[in-house]
Amino acid sequence: MKTLTNHILIFDKDCPLCTIYTKLFVKYGFLDDKGRQAYQDMDFDNTNVDTDLARNQIALLNTTTGEAIYGIDALTKVLANKFSFIGLFMKFKPLYWLMTQLYSLISYNRKIVIPVSCNNLTSCNPSKNWFWRILFILICGVAVQLVYPLYMNTFFEKSIINTFYLKESLLFVGLLIFQRFFCILLKEKNSYDYIGHVSFISFMAALYLICFYVLLKILSLMGIETTLLGIICYGIVSGWMFLEHRRRMNILGMNKWLTWSWVLYKIIVFGLVFSLV
Repeated sequence: MKTLTNHILIFDKDCPLCTIYTKLFVKYGFLDDKGRQAYQDMDFDNTNVDTDLARNQIALLNTTTGEAIYGIDALTKVLANKFSFIGLFMKFKPLYWLMTQLYSLISYNRKIVIPVSCNNLTSCNPSKNWFWRILFILICGVAVQLVYPLYMNTFFEKSIINTFYLKESLLFVGLLIFQRFFCILLKEKNSYDYIGHVSFISFMAALYLICFYVLLKILSLMGIETTLLGIICYGIVSGWMFLEHRRRMNILGMNKWLTWSWVLYKIIVFGLVFSLV
């Protein structure tokens, strides 16, 4: 299990995930001490690195030949140098295809998962790719659709509220359309990233709700009444969503009024719900 030498893994230093796992590669001997270099600090002269491709897929540069491989191929080479079975698994074409798709999904949306300002044109920002952004939004929407009705039907009394939230997918799409309108109204040009952030906030809220759901179910099995606790937990998640939205707007330098248009949408939705009760 030797260290991969004469290679440099070129990573995005503005991506916390990229920074962490490349550090681990060096720490645990997958790469030598000079085996990682930030894209932003890299001198690409006398190499055959495709700098545009390297912004979207991590590049592994062979310093002897000057050649580079990218994305899942680069990571496979680093890992398979110590664990040969990984290289064997990746020769299985269906698995290789699946991992390349998963890698692209994460890579093109990496600065949505962990918010980083993309205003610096010299930084390692992923290219705009509507396919991977729309797929990312759809995955977030599916998670929201699965979790919200389950949570509402469990901890809220049977009423119009449950029926309303059974159409959570429509509310999710409505939010995206509503906020897209305000992006235009407020002259926010980066709606491509903004819609991704709104979707991911909803996705994270769904994860928090499912954690609360499991916890409250355990308390219910212990004989503790959980209806009120369920409503309180929902309120906590809603409060977190507001604070997270505002935090991301500050980091990204986007129009802060988008947070309040998001609040307006929630008020309109709840107003419609309780007007029908």
